[in-house]
Parts: sequence; structure tokens; C-alpha cells
Amino acid sequence: MSKRVRGAATQATTMAAVGAAAALGLVWISIWAVGALTQLIGDWAPLALGLVLCAPVLTYALVHKTKAQAPPSQPLLRSDTALVADAAGAAKRLFAKSPAAALAVAALAGLIAVRTPDALSSLMHMFEDERAD
Repeated sequence: MSKRVRGAATQATTMAAVGAAAALGLVWISIWAVGALTQLIGDWAPLALGLVLCAPVLTYALVHKTKAQAPPSQPLLRSDTALVADAAGAAKRLFAKSPAAALAVAALAGLIAVRTPDALSSLMHMFEDERAD
């Protein structure tokens, strides 16, 4: 496996682990916030918290939509190997084009990491072993 592919795979694994940790933290903070807001505003607490959590994503989407779109200047990838090797760049382009899609991919990676910690651990050990070689 080439260094670029290993680097991209390691970065993807790290992104999945960070996404899982962020998702767990957000869940626990949300549970606490709903309890605190329920005492203040009653049954409207979940709706208020949902609006607060969605506001940054909606704001970013509106600001990004109003900016002028420049045509892409990068050449197209020529093979599947190049696509795999450039996974980090593909993730950055996804964040630039569609924050909602990038958020969905990160949430899915986090969910997979939370649901299958043994698979994530073995994947991380596999890349560590290859990096040591």
C-alpha cells in the first residue's frame, strides 16, 4: 500500500473516531440541555434545542449559497487508485460543496464507529502496523 493511500486511510479513520466522539458529546449535552430547558420553557424545550443546534448549519449554508461560485480548477482524477489516494482531498471538496452532505457522512462514520468499536479498533491497529513497517 502506498504512503498516500495509507495516509488517506489513517486520516479517514481519525475523522471517523473524532466524529464518533463529537456525536457522543453532542448527545450528552443535548440530554442535559433538554432537561434544563424543560424547567424554563416547558414542552417546547426539544423544539428550541433543535433550532439552536441547526442554526449554525443553516447560517453557513445561506452564507455559502450567496457567495459566487468559481469553476473548479483541479484536473479530474484519472483512476480509482487516484481517488482512493486522494480521499482527504475528496473530503475537503465535499465540505466545500455541501456542508449538509459532509455532516451526513461524518455522522454516518461516527455512528458506524460507535456501533462497531471492535472493527474500528482493529482497523486502527492495522494501519498502525503498516505505518510501523
